[in-house]
Amino acid sequence: MATWRWFKRCWPTKADVNAKRADVDGSDTALTLACSASHWEVARVLLEAGANVNAMTPTGHTALIEAAGRGNLAMVQALLAAKAGVTARGTGGATPLIIASERGRAEVVRLLLTAKADVRAEGNDGKTALMSAPAGGPPLEVMQALLAAEADVNAKQGANSFDQVTVLIPPQNGGPKWVTPSDKVTALMLASQNGHLEVIQALLAAKADVNARQRDGSAALMLALQNNHPEVAKLLTSAIAAGPAGK
Repeated sequence: MATWRWFKRCWPTKADVNAKRADVDGSDTALTLACSASHWEVARVLLEAGANVNAMTPTGHTALIEAAGRGNLAMVQALLAAKAGVTARGTGGATPLIIASERGRAEVVRLLLTAKADVRAEGNDGKTALMSAPAGGPPLEVMQALLAAEADVNAKQGANSFDQVTVLIPPQNGGPKWVTPSDKVTALMLASQNGHLEVIQALLAAKADVNARQRDGSAALMLALQNNHPEVAKLLTSAIAAGPAGK
């Protein structure tokens, strides 16, 4: 018998559907566990029983973040219908849209955008969904959906953070140390580094700044050359020669 059928038959009618383990601070609920383990039919039964759709896992994820990351479109639809928070953030600040974009879940990305997900939201690391997409795969469909929703094509990772942050290191480790939270990279830089030719074409068509530079002065062309992507380098060289916005 399928797991969900057994679960539905055996679930006590008066059980606390939102119960957490008493010995674990911030523990999972049955719903977050079901979504993190991809037990979608079990999750549906729990929703029908009134499970808290916005409960968080110990790592700060909601059921929607778990489902979006796993690309289960039907479950994402069910969670949104149950009023799951589309702007909820995990402990790393990532929204369901950022997670889905990072993992290349194009259908889920489109659904979240229809549900008014913030296409320009940043995680704690400064990355937007558009910056996260080149890390996933295949990223082109995701990128096209985000650009159609008016993602900021020239946003820089960490552009709203301080250039330098003092981190106090215990004395035995040498005292204070200066660290930088971000190299201030753009989606075009990330796509060039990873060799995603079609993505780069889409970004350039959306007027991505081919001359933008990260903190150390590197631009997209240098990143393509450093990572041995000659076709990408050729395309970027042509874009540079054409001038701003292809003029």
